[in-house]
Amino acid sequence: MPFGTDQAFAVVLPVQKENLVANPSGERGTAGWVYTSSEWVGFLGTSAAKQTFGAWSYLINPSGATGPEVASYGPITLGAGTSYTISAYRNAGVAVSAGQNGTFDLALSSGTDTTVLGSVRAFTGGTWHRYSFSYTEASGGTRFVQARLPTGVSQDPPGGDLYIDGIQVETGFVTTYIDGDQPGCYWTGAPHASTSVRSGTS
Repeated sequence: MPFGTDQAFAVVLPVQKENLVANPSGERGTAGWVYTSSEWVGFLGTSAAKQTFGAWSYLINPSGATGPEVASYGPITLGAGTSYTISAYRNAGVAVSAGQNGTFDLALSSGTDTTVLGSVRAFTGGTWHRYSFSYTEASGGTRFVQARLPTGVSQDPPGGDLYIDGIQVETGFVTTYIDGDQPGCYWTGAPHASTSVRSGTS
């Protein structure tokens, strides 16, 4: 950072990484998602109204229920003793504050509606923000990324729709978003239906 200014500079170093989420931006609809709460009708879908990557994002459309409400993506296999970072972009539609409709937990769980192993709470802003948290897998096995609407938070307006995009599970520290459509990246199988890798020289 130059002295005497409020400008900041950052250097992004190339690093090879894999995004373990096969449908990270909703281009294949809600493939991979499981809904474990019964109170919501059409809890999670997709929308072309707002997106950060591709043509679609995931859409949570409130129906007036009070949480908890849970949608789980997976399973994703994690290795014992390995550290991971889970991240996603989120847009609340309108600005909200803690405890209002629009409060959202990005979480990692041991099952579709069971023990939360790590999470981050998001409740700010009507623009796109990226949220992330780190988790070290103790035993190895299958895990689920979750969109959780917290207990006791009413999902009626004024919070409006919630948009989620660019979901990523990667080893180590958080890096820039990876899917096979991004420059320097490729799909390991079918587009938007397989994991994706970024080259270490990109």
